[in-house]
Amino acid sequence: MRRAKGSRRSIPGRPPLARADPEEAAPDTIAASSIPVASVLLDGRPVGTTPIARAASPGPQVVVFVHPDLGRRNLTVRMSPSQTAVAGVRF
Repeated sequence: MRRAKGSRRSIPGRPPLARADPEEAAPDTIAASSIPVASVLLDGRPVGTTPIARAASPGPQVVVFVHPDLGRRNLTVRMSPSQTAVAGVRF
């Protein structure tokens, strides 16, 4: 059986899934998601918590995910003009 689009599955004992939908993001954006929810820094500046989509300029972008108990994860994403880049981590 298939789930309806946008439905989310939860697993007992695990935090809920948090993800940004790249199809809903505008071009030239980074869609960032994490399991569990984390704070996001884009090129060293705090931009919010996951799931999140933010405008970004073309070229390499450093996305840092910060969880208060589980630490930090760094990803470098190469942005292309008129594209949506997706960055995601599981702690």
